[in-house]
Amino acid sequence: MGNYIIGITGGIASGKSTLSSELESLGCYVIRADLIAHEIMHLPEYVLEICKIFGDDIFVTGTYFESLFPGKFIERKILRERCMEDPSKLIKLNDLLQAEIRKEIVSLTKKHRLSEKVVWDIPLLYEQNYDLLCDYKIFVDASYNTRMSRAMERGWTKEEFDFFESKQVPLEYKKTHANYVFWSDNALGFARDVLEKINVRDTKCKS
Repeated sequence: MGNYIIGITGGIASGKSTLSSELESLGCYVIRADLIAHEIMHLPEYVLEICKIFGDDIFVTGTYFESLFPGKFIERKILRERCMEDPSKLIKLNDLLQAEIRKEIVSLTKKHRLSEKVVWDIPLLYEQNYDLLCDYKIFVDASYNTRMSRAMERGWTKEEFDFFESKQVPLEYKKTHANYVFWSDNALGFARDVLEKINVRDTKCKS
């Protein structure tokens, strides 16, 4: 099996997670940075630091992470609001978490890369320079209105959506620097096509 890394990128709510799940169903090993971040944020040693940044009431009960993390959980709505009120809090949060997130991603990649195709589902693929380590990059595209609608279904406001997207590398840059671009306004049935194209290209490079 190919031992390369596929990085998935795109705008907020573009369909990245859906594509990574389809690639997983086709035998790829998927590393999800968001899930790693959620796990790290709820470790005791990080809870205190996060409370220092956002306040004790950032942790509430009854959120949708309850099945993963017993006890109290981060209320993402409050987190987004406080980052908008003071953008420096977002910088502090990234500074706190990113080194540990990278450590876990590197560890999992080393463990699985020799026997499996590894997919990095990392929202900050370019912002944290993971793109430099990818063999292939896929940009998942969708219209602004489609992405906005998906985000609002998850409880985001338009103001939150625009704010957090403005803090990321411009979409056009991500798109032009990707190996493949896929439009996801319609059903995402293109994962198999992605792997076929990469396999053909990989075979040519090795021959």
